Amino acid sequence: MKRWVCPLCGSGKLAPAKPARDDARCYCLRCTGKTGRLVERVSPAAQTSRRRAEERAAVRAERGRARRATQSLQERERAAAAAESYPGVLHVLLKRWARLSEWDADIRDLKMSVRRRAESYSTGHAYYRAARITLTVGTLEGDGYAVLLHEMAHHAGHRRPKPARIDGHGHAFYRMLARAGEEVLGRPLDLPPGPADRRVNLILGAAFQEEVSAGRLPRLATR
Repeated sequence: MKRWVCPLCGSGKLAPAKPARDDARCYCLRCTGKTGRLVERVSPAAQTSRRRAEERAAVRAERGRARRATQSLQERERAAAAAESYPGVLHVLLKRWARLSEWDADIRDLKMSVRRRAESYSTGHAYYRAARITLTVGTLEGDGYAVLLHEMAHHAGHRRPKPARIDGHGHAFYRMLARAGEEVLGRPLDLPPGPADRRVNLILGAAFQEEVSAGRLPRLATR
């Protein structure tokens, strides 16, 4: 039982904590007659319990907001760290390397998806119509950087005007890829004599791995 008090005259009566809506004890009939309006008694104990419950709920809500803010900050920090390490940095390099003068084509609209594999080597594919590159990168960072540049070279060669268009893996393609690599690295590659061929891929991978070892390109991020 709880005491129910009239908010106007202060008179009170004992009634159940959760009385029926038509329980006369929950109404002050004297004040109802005076005011012409139904005056409902209130339970100070119930009001106190409700106020405390609201305060506890407010504290829980504030803790939840603080926890979510902390988690959001941690997630942003993790995302920033991932973007600055391999392979997350590949998305940054895609935008940066799209502006190479060697391309002689506009490939700044390229999109890319990156997956990871446990093996050391990386693979990729260039989708011309979708303007997209897909990479499956391994643990050897230099190989991943070389594969990215390789697939970007495919898009650039395909987008050149028809007389200068380069498709496939011919000597012209590997010459363009080697020159693009030299532009990225800022130094000449140690290429073998004769026409450029698929060995450019290995030479580029080794050159990029030297950059990683020297701290000029990011290393592999831990999962």
